[in-house]
Amino acid sequence: MFKRIEIRNFQSHKATDIDFANGVNTITGESDNGKTAVIRAMMWVLRTRPAGSEKINSRWNRDFKEPMSVRIYTEKGWCERRRDKKFNGYIINGTVLEAVGMDVPDEVREFFGFEDVNVQLQMDSPYLLSMTPGEASKYLNKVVNLESIDSMLSLAESHKREIASEEKVVTKDIADLKRRLEETSWVDEAERMSLRIDRYDAIISELEGKGDALLSDILLMEKALSDTVDVSLQKSLVRDADAIALPDTEGMEREISEYERLAGTVVDTSAFSRTAEAIDSMDFVLHFDIEDEAEEYASLEKEIDSNSIELDELRGSLPKVCPYCGSPMEGGEGCSEVIS
Repeated sequence: MFKRIEIRNFQSHKATDIDFANGVNTITGESDNGKTAVIRAMMWVLRTRPAGSEKINSRWNRDFKEPMSVRIYTEKGWCERRRDKKFNGYIINGTVLEAVGMDVPDEVREFFGFEDVNVQLQMDSPYLLSMTPGEASKYLNKVVNLESIDSMLSLAESHKREIASEEKVVTKDIADLKRRLEETSWVDEAERMSLRIDRYDAIISELEGKGDALLSDILLMEKALSDTVDVSLQKSLVRDADAIALPDTEGMEREISEYERLAGTVVDTSAFSRTAEAIDSMDFVLHFDIEDEAEEYASLEKEIDSNSIELDELRGSLPKVCPYCGSPMEGGEGCSEVIS
């Protein structure tokens, strides 16, 4: 509630003081006597309008020879708007607020509790009638202090627009990512091919190991065949031994016995006996040497037959295609690289 206004050097008012009564107050007077200037002075405090000083500073107060000020009293105290050569701001109950811009300081708004909806000037459009339904709704919300709902709805609508815009961007990004993902679909196939290659490499390594083992066995068999004892000499010795005419030891024994009988005790037959035993021993040893040679010969023939059978089996187990060069292995002989 305004109680008093004091106007100094403001337009046509040199020094004007007005006390307001409780309730409705009416300012009357002839034209150009400063009625509107009073309202304008109040708006200068409440709205910081009009801006500037050319239209509101009194003509006798050029260059602010004296301060231009408007002070309004309420039940909270007083608030003054002042402008001079060095100061342009507010003073609330003695507290100075400097550097006033285009907006009213929050301290002044809180002091007066005054908004634009509380003002209807002479040249303003008819109250509410010139407004659109939306403007009238906002105006009424502001009158009953519901503008916060409009602010929240406006903020929500703003967020909705931002989310919609972000959704478009995200949708476009997802489409781009899907397209790029499709362009890289070959990676999965490449991975599968890599796994197959690894598996084939393992199989090839295993086959190479088996091929090396077979080649080693073949070389060992060939070496064993090349190292086989030539038994032709033994066969010749056996034939020669069979052809040897063994002496008739029985006849010799008869002759020795006859000789011993004739010689009697005078002749020492021990030497003859030893000779006969030596001859018998020679015959026995020679006989057993020939048997040993024959058995060794038979054993060698069996070993040769066994090696030949095993060699044929090994050749039969060889693959039809050489694991090294891929050429056919006809007759189990293998390719030239393996055999050489």
